[in-house]
Amino acid sequence: MKFFDRWKAIITDPMNNFTKLPKKNVIKESCIYFLKIQAIAMALMYVFMLLLLPLRLLPMVIGEQFLSVIAGIGMILLIPLALIFYVIILLFSLGMLFVSAGLIQIFIKMFGGKKGYATTFQALAYASSPYVLMFIPMVNWLATLYGLVLQVIGIHKLQKISVGKSILAFILPGVIIAILLFILVGVGILMVVF
Repeated sequence: MKFFDRWKAIITDPMNNFTKLPKKNVIKESCIYFLKIQAIAMALMYVFMLLLLPLRLLPMVIGEQFLSVIAGIGMILLIPLALIFYVIILLFSLGMLFVSAGLIQIFIKMFGGKKGYATTFQALAYASSPYVLMFIPMVNWLATLYGLVLQVIGIHKLQKISVGKSILAFILPGVIIAILLFILVGVGILMVVF
């Protein structure tokens, strides 16, 4: 299946199409798909920023405040810096996907998941499909929310566990990390105070 067709299938009918994902070279195919999604999302964001750049510079032309000049210069400098870090950001996103899949896989096994790490990785990679819409203001939070829903659906369908267990496997790593960070910050504050 071609990239756009797979993207459309995951977005429009995830309950049926998660089970139709590639069964061979799962990690490789998932990485390629995820990197394409991230690359498209970032490229669209850069194009959107470039389209907004003239609007940011307009107050400078009209002669508005000094802050407008700083904002315009900031936008001009931001785009080349973003382009320089494009590949680094893509690789970092992929690395975080590997880590997230590992953390979630621990809980999937605890809840009786039938498949291994590669399947969890695949579910999370393909659940990133809505992120190509992240560049659109007011739609970006809906895209994020739908991506989270797709992660739960993907885990449910591919790991063959209930939706409730999928939600728990997805949420518990974040809760545990938040608790550990809270404890570390608390201990740090106590060490500084006492």
